[in-house]
Amino acid sequence: MPRATSAHLEGVPPATPFRYAERPPSPRLGEWILSYWHFSAEQAPPPDEPYTVPPDGCTSVAVLRLPSLPPMVICVGPRATSFRPGIVPGMQLAGIRLWPDATLALLGVPPGSLRDRQGPAPAAIAARIEGLVQVVGEALAANGVADPDPAFDALERWTGGAFPAPTPPEPRVRRAVRAIAAARGEISLAAAAEAAHASPRQLQRLFPAATGLTVSEYARIRRLREALAMRLEGRHAHWSRIAAEGGFTDHAHLTREFLALTGAPPTAVARQLRRIDHRDVTP
Repeated sequence: MPRATSAHLEGVPPATPFRYAERPPSPRLGEWILSYWHFSAEQAPPPDEPYTVPPDGCTSVAVLRLPSLPPMVICVGPRATSFRPGIVPGMQLAGIRLWPDATLALLGVPPGSLRDRQGPAPAAIAARIEGLVQVVGEALAANGVADPDPAFDALERWTGGAFPAPTPPEPRVRRAVRAIAAARGEISLAAAAEAAHASPRQLQRLFPAATGLTVSEYARIRRLREALAMRLEGRHAHWSRIAAEGGFTDHAHLTREFLALTGAPPTAVARQLRRIDHRDVTP
């Protein structure tokens, strides 16, 4: 997958209302898990600009902790568009982001059955995530919103015990996922199939079954996330430069893709990024 970034946007105020951090798993789990992640909020977003989570092409399971309420496990399935969760002051989430093709191996359900889902974990995966809420919920309760590392440690401990020997991913799909990510989404179906050692027709059949997304949907997501990474890293201040380097036809094309995939124009997305204190984020 693409490089990890550890950057704060230029001009971010010292006290940002939202914090988001990631940490890679141990090498033993790296074939199935992309990252552990932690989000916390000190205040609600502006009413006219709700907090938006862009698509990443993955399934996540996370523990949600709200003030004065017991923690609960939520699931976010693969999706090709953004969603807007409710954000309240003092909320925390700590979760596991799976590789796009690892949902069936780790959670025991086809990724298509979780597509566009965000909310309480379904009963179909309850047996696979037993104990997660207690282990991670205790870490969240004990350490507050400022330090994500105890939650990451708890996620690593639980994951290592819950999935001792997962089924390996389908090799053709994994090669395609890597090729699309390496190309930052700028890849044709034919080129992705060649990298996967499959025919285009085979890949069109295998890829949605393993990821819940089509090849073209995942490529669009990768291109969007690379554009967000360029902005986050501060490599380019202007969206026109990001459009030129990110594989978009022009600035208008980039704007259309942002509206389609995030529901907001690039300027609004940039304002949200400035409200988030990021740490070690992977595109």
